[in-house]
Amino acid sequence: MRTQLARALAVGLTLMLAPAAQAQSLSELLEKAIYTEETLGNVEGAIRIYEQIINGAIPGTDIRQQAQRRLASARLYLKNTPPLPLGTFDGHTYRHTKTGLSFSLPSRWVVRDTHPSSDNGEAVSITAVEPEGDVAVWMIPEGNDARSLNEKLDGSPAMKMEDRRSRPNYRYRPDSIQRLVINGKAAIMAIADFGEDRPYVEYLTWIYTERTHTFFYAVTEARDFERFRPQFDQLLRSTNIP
Repeated sequence: MRTQLARALAVGLTLMLAPAAQAQSLSELLEKAIYTEETLGNVEGAIRIYEQIINGAIPGTDIRQQAQRRLASARLYLKNTPPLPLGTFDGHTYRHTKTGLSFSLPSRWVVRDTHPSSDNGEAVSITAVEPEGDVAVWMIPEGNDARSLNEKLDGSPAMKMEDRRSRPNYRYRPDSIQRLVINGKAAIMAIADFGEDRPYVEYLTWIYTERTHTFFYAVTEARDFERFRPQFDQLLRSTNIP
């Protein structure tokens, strides 16, 4: 009898606590959405979080109403704000609109375009000249505290390795994965070899800040890598992230 009563009390307590736990979770989401909108300036990302809160909240609750008001305001802001270019290039310096990131291009390198990319980020495609190479920079506003920043840095090469499994014989060079600092920002780099009949090299660098996540990557033929690398390093050294 006592066991049954204890079980009933436990179930009742769980049911009582569930709405409170959900409300706490939704409150945390709301804080994240406001931070994403007001601090990171990523209105589109905030809209997605507001929609998530509305879908998960009970109709009529205060948190749902807050999310609805902020969603309407964010949508109105986007509607009344003329669209800005995703990125600009003045012939020497490239600037990304959302993150404020900028870097200078080596002589004769060509910016092709900036476009929406994977995981809600944006990427600029660049063509390297003499030697030839394909370069891209993926960028997104992203909130990181000190702990998550370091965890993401250390985990990025392994995660990217999973994405590169379709490339034949893809492998990182021994001891090429190194932590570094680029203009005061924490970064990590790696160099990978791949290919069969024609060998290629990929040069990868990740930079994380409290407000952004940036991924530089470039591919060139293995025979050209030693001539290509100083130019790519020059681009990295010129990178400025507010």
